[in-house]
Amino acid sequence: MRKILFPLLLLAGFSLLFTACDSDDDNGPEPGNEIEITILSPHDGEVIPMAEAEVVDISVVVEATDENHDIDIEVFLEDEPGDKIADWHLHRHVALIEFNEPLDLSSFEAGTKFRIEVTACIDHDCEEYEHAHSHFSLGE
Repeated sequence: MRKILFPLLLLAGFSLLFTACDSDDDNGPEPGNEIEITILSPHDGEVIPMAEAEVVDISVVVEATDENHDIDIEVFLEDEPGDKIADWHLHRHVALIEFNEPLDLSSFEAGTKFRIEVTACIDHDCEEYEHAHSHFSLGE
């Protein structure tokens, strides 16, 4: 009897020590979680020369005091809000996210205006969020 009882008690003790990975996610972030979004590139009002339009660097930093959750980074034509050119969705539970992706805009004409929008959820259920945007265009 003792040979069976001891392993069962040991197993029960270990099960109390370990919790599921996503059980913390249900509780949301610590109160007061703040998100800061910085669009490093393209800068607001930046004119990108057509010679560089093949590789436009989309660079964003999202920093949280507690942790990040869902982040959406989208690029649109300025004059056509429903025309999404690029869309990235990130889901990471870390305090600092550095995003950097090249985007080919060489198929657009000089003078085309774009808008980049970044939305970051403050809590896991995305009931609160932080938002940032930048406008840029292609030049000669």
